[in-house]
Amino acid sequence: PTPTTYSLDSEIDGLAIVKLPGAKGGRGYFIASSLQEIVERLRALVNRGLVSDVSKVIIQEYLVGVTAYFHYFYSPVLERLEITGADIRYESDVDGLRRIPIEKLKEIGVEPTFTVVGNIPVVLRESLLPTVYSYGEKFVNKTKEVLPPGVVGPFCLEGVVDRDANIKIFEFSGRIVAGTNLYVNGSPYTYLYWDEPMSVGRRIAREIRLAVEKNRLSSVIT
Repeated sequence: PTPTTYSLDSEIDGLAIVKLPGAKGGRGYFIASSLQEIVERLRALVNRGLVSDVSKVIIQEYLVGVTAYFHYFYSPVLERLEITGADIRYESDVDGLRRIPIEKLKEIGVEPTFTVVGNIPVVLRESLLPTVYSYGEKFVNKTKEVLPPGVVGPFCLEGVVDRDANIKIFEFSGRIVAGTNLYVNGSPYTYLYWDEPMSVGRRIAREIRLAVEKNRLSSVIT
């Protein structure tokens, strides 16, 4: 499941989050409740030189819940998907504003921003793991279908978990993500797979070594 994506011609049903193009680490993102508000805010950003092409802005349904970033590694050599970790992002100043009473926030009129300043490790509730693993498998299979040979090695699915433990995925990263820096000596999940400390970098090296040993190097390079 994924959030609804809107265009600048869409009717907005409920809250939406507007994401600026490029790797800005959440900087400049904002929440709005109507198309008119989005257009006005984008016009102001264009005038300030922060946005050059509004057609590249992403407008998504705002998902209520907690964000979680799920790390995976797909091994073509072993033909298996591994969960390698999870993290949450610490964002300024939305995470700091929760310390201020709501009535005070209304008084000062602060608009929250979502600039990522760090990552926090997470051990997922066990009942979530089957769903997290299933989403990873579906992602791997879909990439094989639409972009052969599909994803190889590390990737991340970025989602929101709601109060009923339902998960929706709002984005993916087809690479090593910053949250894996938390697990330089491995995570609880990688230890269960390998019975030894296993960072993402070491896991990549292990995959290459296994590919060479099995004469399957072509399956891990593109």
